[in-house]
Amino acid sequence: MPELSPHRPKDLSELELGFARQRAVRWLSPRVLVGTGLRVLLANIFGSYSDKRELQAVLPSTVHRHDDGAELWFDFVADVGDGFDRDVFGGLATGRARARRRRNAFAAWANC
Repeated sequence: MPELSPHRPKDLSELELGFARQRAVRWLSPRVLVGTGLRVLLANIFGSYSDKRELQAVLPSTVHRHDDGAELWFDFVADVGDGFDRDVFGGLATGRARARRRRNAFAAWANC
């Protein structure tokens, strides 16, 4: 009758284990974990006091003027990825508008 239980090593030698043991990765050491935790804590404390508007005020700003009478139309659909229902709604709303434009264009062409 074949043995059903898996082979259990008798010791931690490479021959018994079947592979060479490696040292633990550095980010598991307590010193590194504590250091990372402190950096996260400081980033949260000082990040909560920073105002993005102050950072943006330092950057040069470019104002685009469109006063010459030419119109600028910019259409977009934004998806924040917060759920399937919203994604489907955005796609349906965009598709309906496109289908309506095509239908109107075809009707204008057919009536010529």
